[in-house]
Amino acid sequence: NAKKRNLEEMKQYGLYESGTKVTDKPEILFARLDLKEVLAKAEERGIGAYTLEVRCSNLPAIRLYESLGFLGEGVRPGFYDKPKEDALIMWKR
Repeated sequence: NAKKRNLEEMKQYGLYESGTKVTDKPEILFARLDLKEVLAKAEERGIGAYTLEVRCSNLPAIRLYESLGFLGEGVRPGFYDKPKEDALIMWKR
């Protein structure tokens, strides 16, 4: 269970830096941990490029992806519905 991960595991995966939490929001901490694990497994299989899109207004998610090496490289106008919103296209290469 991800919520039961101890402080040492969080330090190992970069969720704490110099004794300071990256964020106080557990959902962001565990999303970062889970995504780091997925990226590590993909790299073991020789996958070296990743892409995703995120709502332009979702700054916590954008910061999370940036912390893992993703960069914004484009915008898809009107990509999301309810509400209508542009998507930021992010890549990690």
